[in-house]
Amino acid sequence: MSRPDGSATGETSPAPHKRKAAWILRAAAAHFLALAAALPHPTPLAAQDAAAGSAHDYGVGIVAFADWAAPGVELPTADTLVIHRDASAGAPVVGRFIFQLPEPFIWEYELEIAEDGVDGNALEFDYEILGLPVDSIGHDGEWIRVIYGTAGPTYRRGWVRADQKRTRLLLWPEVLPERPLFFRDPATPGTFHERPGGERTGFELELSPYSGGPAFDYRMEPLEVDGRWMRVRIVTPDDACTGESMETRERIAWIEYLDEHHRPRVWYHTRGC
Repeated sequence: MSRPDGSATGETSPAPHKRKAAWILRAAAAHFLALAAALPHPTPLAAQDAAAGSAHDYGVGIVAFADWAAPGVELPTADTLVIHRDASAGAPVVGRFIFQLPEPFIWEYELEIAEDGVDGNALEFDYEILGLPVDSIGHDGEWIRVIYGTAGPTYRRGWVRADQKRTRLLLWPEVLPERPLFFRDPATPGTFHERPGGERTGFELELSPYSGGPAFDYRMEPLEVDGRWMRVRIVTPDDACTGESMETRERIAWIEYLDEHHRPRVWYHTRGC
């Protein structure tokens, strides 16, 4: 972590960086977990890149700035996560993730990346709240490796310093069981199973009349979790936001909600329905 200008006592002064992306978010206005031991051992980076393809890598969780709107939390109006090449304050700086609160109820995020041709990989995980996907955590819990950018089919990773007062770390097994879910690919839903790792069970989803393309209309309500598997109640079509009664079909089944690299195969609406 650093002061808003990106400097911090004991860290090398960052070289000039180019602004690659910015978000200005308007909205009405967690705690940090040291869970390094609970995370899977990081898989080889080449294997992760090949598995992810051109899709954004959501990581095993998200690191974000502390919730400034939470009761009792006092935060500055600006803060910066400095992204280092290695897990060391003296390592070269490869980017900065910047949060600012220039006036009440206005968030501003900027992701600066030193390398040309790299797109930002910041992820909205709550209502107009952004963070950086987490690849792994150092064994001492002091440093977190984040996936901050993409360059074609490969990702750019760097390290940010953990700070329980100024950052929050959320792992997807904490977040996803609390949300109505859908598969990340709207046109190709995942498979449903009788039990974790068991035989597939058929259940036809309704097509959405509003998507403008091949997409399905449904939601999955989490019921329980067993490793990378989740038992869900499937409702199709999704009537959660219709405001009126409609005919739906339901089925309870298991889904593989995390892949072999513990990345989410499902997601949720961060805003509305």
